Amino acid sequence: MGPPMSGFSVSSKNLVATGAVGDTWARLWIRTERPGRHRVDLRAEGDERALTLEVPEHHGRDQTHIFVVPDDLPHATPLLPGSQYHYDIVRLADGVSLGTGRFETAPRTSPERYALAVASCHQPFDDEGRPSSRAAELLERAEAVLDEHQVRALVLCGDQMYTDAPSPFSLFDDTHFARVGPPGRSSILDCSAEEVRQLLHDRYRSFWASEPFQRLQARFASYPMIDDHELVDNFGSAEEHSSDRWAAFREGALDACHDYQTSRVLGHGGARPPSLHYSFRYGDLATFVMDLRSQRRVVEEEMRIVSREQLQDLERFLLEQNGDAHVLAVVLSVPLVHMPEMMTSMGTHLLGDGTDIHDRWSQPKARRSRDAVLRLLHRHRTQRPWQGLVLLGGDVHVGAVTELSWEDESVPAVFQLASSPLTNDQVRVAQRLSGLAFATTTHIETPDDMPDAHVRMLPGIGSMDRNPLPDLNIGLLSIQRTGARSHYSLGLIGASDDGVGLVYQSASLPGPVGSGPGAREP
Repeated sequence: MGPPMSGFSVSSKNLVATGAVGDTWARLWIRTERPGRHRVDLRAEGDERALTLEVPEHHGRDQTHIFVVPDDLPHATPLLPGSQYHYDIVRLADGVSLGTGRFETAPRTSPERYALAVASCHQPFDDEGRPSSRAAELLERAEAVLDEHQVRALVLCGDQMYTDAPSPFSLFDDTHFARVGPPGRSSILDCSAEEVRQLLHDRYRSFWASEPFQRLQARFASYPMIDDHELVDNFGSAEEHSSDRWAAFREGALDACHDYQTSRVLGHGGARPPSLHYSFRYGDLATFVMDLRSQRRVVEEEMRIVSREQLQDLERFLLEQNGDAHVLAVVLSVPLVHMPEMMTSMGTHLLGDGTDIHDRWSQPKARRSRDAVLRLLHRHRTQRPWQGLVLLGGDVHVGAVTELSWEDESVPAVFQLASSPLTNDQVRVAQRLSGLAFATTTHIETPDDMPDAHVRMLPGIGSMDRNPLPDLNIGLLSIQRTGARSHYSLGLIGASDDGVGLVYQSASLPGPVGSGPGAREP
């Protein structure tokens, strides 16, 4: 068999992943070489089933398919709440297993202890297109460590595939594109939307050929969101990305993202939705995962990161819904707080359009979007001070935990956890510079209708104090319920002399945290 069309040394033809999970149902995702009848073997204590799945032809979607257990399987009945299921999906025509996975249905009442993990930036190849042993270091141990911390949901918050790295295999490199592109096209920007979609499908199968990365997606309820590299570095932060020249690429890339990622949460019932954001709930934790790429536009002197409709959905999540949740998490693939305003202001004058500095919330053109989000966070802390509020993100190739508090101390603080990279072993100097940017961000100047904000790196407990962490890492939001209230903490999982485990953990964060105004009582 010849090399994969993508040019990398590995590629997968059959894949499975676990998506959104409820108390009596689960959404599963597959990629199969061939349509037709497949058997879904489900095993749980007191509940074993062999169900038949009919996979129709999905040529446009690269034979990816989404189905809900039990709704989309003939004669299936609801699953048992609070139960762990293992599954194997077998293609009946040739007996080939597409893969195995597991999921745990949500319990009817919140468990006493559970966690959400967050990770980003999966680029597992060296410059020769071969899997990097260094990139696999954290992944090989991830499943056992996440199980140890009772992780029930995994948010993959961006850059699960790179179109533009490693550089010798970039789809924007003329030499590489000439090897893999469709006949008659000299650039990926000359391709139709469907041609772009197919090129990226093939690339996903190469990036996801890593067995430990497959296991991570198959053995935890996984909630993915796209970021820039699934399109191109800093996509949407340059004015040209909104031009007609980029239109077909944008549509094809977003379709491929939905086929391989967000469809496992949103479903695939027709056309791709205009925004790929969504929310989900587990126990006393409610999570909103924002799409910061599909609506990002630069128009003259403003970079709009999110649309008005997206902000309205975030407002409803924060202020109208989830009143009974103890903790709210908002996932912003690019961390809201990272670089000092002075640094981004200077950088935008010195550097060309569309750089990493232009991609930050603190750069001058983006501050209207940033202030709109900050205003919603401040309103939440004013109206629901009893709820915990945590920001989760990735992108910036360093793990970091920060506290955001308002100058007048009128409302409780917001905490931010950034986790990146998972496998992308970037030059250490760049990682350290990213950590320095976090450490030097101490103040945010806000509009007149709310107080300015202070920022500080959050100390860890004892020796678990590696913050920032310029190394491969996975973030952890851990929740402990005691009676009617919950406590939560933030952590970073990385490698140390003792192996892979927690290298940073915060103290239990300020409370009280709970449901309703009564939680404010001592």
